[in-house]
Amino acid sequence: MALSEQQTSSAVGQQAMQSVLGALASIRLRARLMLVLQRSSRIVAAAILAVLILGLLDYLLGLPALLRIGHWCVGIAACGFFLWHRLVPAARFSPSLTDIALRIEQSAATNEPGLTGLLATGVDFARASESPHGSTGQLLD
Repeated sequence: MALSEQQTSSAVGQQAMQSVLGALASIRLRARLMLVLQRSSRIVAAAILAVLILGLLDYLLGLPALLRIGHWCVGIAACGFFLWHRLVPAARFSPSLTDIALRIEQSAATNEPGLTGLLATGVDFARASESPHGSTGQLLD
Protein backbone atom coordinates (compact mmCIF):
# COMPACT_ATOMS: atom_id res chain seq x y z
CA MET A 1 0.00 0.00 0.00
CA ALA A 2 2.79 2.43 0.87
CA LEU A 3 4.56 1.77 -2.43
CA SER A 4 1.51 2.67 -4.55
CA GLU A 5 0.98 5.85 -2.50
CA GLN A 6 4.61 6.78 -3.11
CA GLN A 7 4.24 6.18 -6.85
CA THR A 8 1.03 8.23 -6.94
CA SER A 9 2.59 11.14 -5.07
CA SER A 10 5.65 10.93 -7.32
CA ALA A 11 3.45 11.03 -10.42
CA VAL A 12 1.52 14.01 -9.05
CA GLY A 13 4.80 15.76 -8.24
CA GLN A 14 6.11 15.14 -11.75
CA GLN A 15 2.90 16.50 -13.29
CA ALA A 16 3.11 19.58 -11.09
CA MET A 17 6.73 20.13 -12.07
CA GLN A 18 5.85 19.70 -15.75
CA SER A 19 3.26 22.46 -15.39
CA VAL A 20 5.88 24.67 -13.70
CA LEU A 21 8.35 23.96 -16.51
CA GLY A 22 5.63 24.77 -19.06
CA ALA A 23 4.89 28.05 -17.31
CA LEU A 24 8.59 28.95 -17.25
CA ALA A 25 8.89 28.14 -20.97
CA SER A 26 5.88 30.38 -21.61
CA ILE A 27 7.51 33.20 -19.64
CA ARG A 28 10.70 32.74 -21.67
CA LEU A 29 8.74 32.97 -24.94
CA ARG A 30 6.87 36.09 -23.80
CA ALA A 31 10.13 37.71 -22.68
CA ARG A 32 11.67 37.04 -26.10
CA LEU A 33 8.62 38.46 -27.89
CA MET A 34 8.60 41.57 -25.71
CA LEU A 35 12.31 42.11 -26.30
CA VAL A 36 11.92 41.77 -30.09
CA LEU A 37 8.93 44.13 -30.04
CA GLN A 38 10.80 46.68 -27.94
CA ARG A 39 13.90 46.61 -30.12
CA SER A 40 11.98 46.71 -33.41
CA SER A 41 9.79 49.61 -32.27
CA ARG A 42 12.90 51.58 -31.28
CA ILE A 43 14.39 50.98 -34.73
CA VAL A 44 11.15 52.03 -36.46
CA ALA A 45 10.86 55.13 -34.25
CA ALA A 46 14.45 56.16 -35.02
CA ALA A 47 13.88 55.62 -38.76
CA ILE A 48 10.70 57.71 -38.72
CA LEU A 49 12.49 60.48 -36.82
CA ALA A 50 15.40 60.44 -39.28
CA VAL A 51 13.04 60.56 -42.29
CA LEU A 52 11.10 63.48 -40.78
CA ILE A 53 14.24 65.45 -39.95
CA LEU A 54 15.84 64.84 -43.34
CA GLY A 55 12.55 65.59 -45.12
CA LEU A 56 12.23 68.91 -43.29
CA LEU A 57 15.87 69.70 -44.01
CA ASP A 58 15.33 68.89 -47.69
CA TYR A 59 12.23 71.06 -47.80
CA LEU A 60 13.97 74.03 -46.19
CA LEU A 61 17.29 73.79 -48.03
CA GLY A 62 16.30 72.16 -51.33
CA LEU A 63 19.00 69.50 -51.27
CA PRO A 64 20.34 68.16 -54.59
CA ALA A 65 19.19 64.73 -55.81
CA LEU A 66 22.63 63.15 -55.30
CA LEU A 67 22.57 64.09 -51.63
CA ARG A 68 19.04 62.66 -51.27
CA ILE A 69 20.20 59.37 -52.78
CA GLY A 70 23.15 59.39 -50.37
CA HIS A 71 20.79 59.90 -47.45
CA TRP A 72 18.64 56.97 -48.58
CA CYS A 73 21.71 54.72 -48.93
CA VAL A 74 23.03 55.69 -45.50
CA GLY A 75 19.56 55.23 -43.99
CA ILE A 76 19.12 51.77 -45.49
CA ALA A 77 22.62 50.76 -44.34
CA ALA A 78 21.90 52.08 -40.83
CA CYS A 79 18.61 50.18 -40.68
CA GLY A 80 20.39 47.00 -41.75
CA PHE A 81 23.10 47.56 -39.17
CA PHE A 82 20.64 48.08 -36.34
CA LEU A 83 18.48 45.17 -37.45
CA TRP A 84 21.50 42.89 -37.43
CA HIS A 85 23.06 44.14 -34.19
CA ARG A 86 19.90 44.80 -32.17
CA LEU A 87 17.03 42.71 -33.49
CA VAL A 88 18.82 39.45 -34.32
CA PRO A 89 20.31 39.04 -30.79
CA ALA A 90 16.87 39.79 -29.32
CA ALA A 91 15.33 37.09 -31.51
CA ARG A 92 18.01 34.64 -30.38
CA PHE A 93 17.38 35.41 -26.69
CA SER A 94 16.73 32.10 -24.98
CA PRO A 95 17.81 31.87 -21.34
CA SER A 96 17.63 28.50 -19.64
CA LEU A 97 14.60 27.68 -17.53
CA THR A 98 16.87 27.76 -14.47
CA ASP A 99 17.85 31.35 -15.31
CA ILE A 100 14.18 32.29 -15.61
CA ALA A 101 13.48 30.63 -12.25
CA LEU A 102 16.36 32.50 -10.62
CA ARG A 103 15.08 35.78 -12.06
CA ILE A 104 11.62 35.09 -10.65
CA GLU A 105 13.13 34.30 -7.26
CA GLN A 106 15.00 37.62 -7.27
CA SER A 107 11.83 39.61 -7.83
CA ALA A 108 10.47 41.68 -4.97
CA ALA A 109 7.38 39.47 -4.61
CA THR A 110 9.38 36.45 -3.46
CA ASN A 111 11.42 37.82 -0.58
CA GLU A 112 10.36 35.03 1.77
CA PRO A 113 13.25 33.81 3.93
CA GLY A 114 14.34 30.26 3.24
CA LEU A 115 12.84 30.09 -0.27
CA THR A 116 15.79 31.48 -2.19
CA GLY A 117 16.96 29.01 -4.82
CA LEU A 118 14.08 26.61 -4.26
CA LEU A 119 12.40 27.04 -7.66
CA ALA A 120 15.69 26.95 -9.57
CA THR A 121 16.77 23.83 -7.70
CA GLY A 122 13.46 22.15 -8.48
CA VAL A 123 13.85 23.02 -12.16
CA ASP A 124 17.39 21.62 -12.18
CA PHE A 125 16.28 18.39 -10.51
CA ALA A 126 13.30 17.99 -12.84
CA ARG A 127 15.42 18.55 -15.94
CA ALA A 128 18.14 16.21 -14.65
CA SER A 129 15.61 13.45 -14.04
CA GLU A 130 14.17 13.92 -17.56
CA SER A 131 17.49 13.66 -19.39
CA PRO A 132 18.89 10.17 -19.97
CA HIS A 133 22.38 11.31 -18.94
CA GLY A 134 21.38 12.71 -15.55
CA SER A 135 22.84 16.11 -14.81
CA THR A 136 25.22 16.04 -17.81
CA GLY A 137 22.27 16.85 -20.09
CA GLN A 138 22.19 20.31 -18.53
CA LEU A 139 25.63 21.03 -19.94
CA LEU A 140 24.30 20.64 -23.46
CA ASP A 141 21.77 23.51 -23.09
